Amino acid sequence: MEIYDQDGGFVGQITNAATPYGLAIARDDTLYVADGTAGSEGLTVLGARSGKILAHISGITGAHMITVDRKGAIYVAEVRGRAVEKFIRK
Repeated sequence: MEIYDQDGGFVGQITNAATPYGLAIARDDTLYVADGTAGSEGLTVLGARSGKILAHISGITGAHMITVDRKGAIYVAEVRGRAVEKFIRK
């Protein structure tokens, strides 16, 4: 996955984000990657600027689309689970 700035300049590349089926970036530059090919660990959380994996969120089957609201809640659409999951930080 390649990263570009708003002017189209190449910033870097993230190679550890599995197979992205959906992407969302939060206000704090956290990048959420929905991986539709992963088993039950279908959501990877990365630092958008560093590319470092911060966490894996498990319990998601066939994650395809993702969004993050203003409060930081994560919504993931599951194809195989036929549901939308909501995750809230504690």
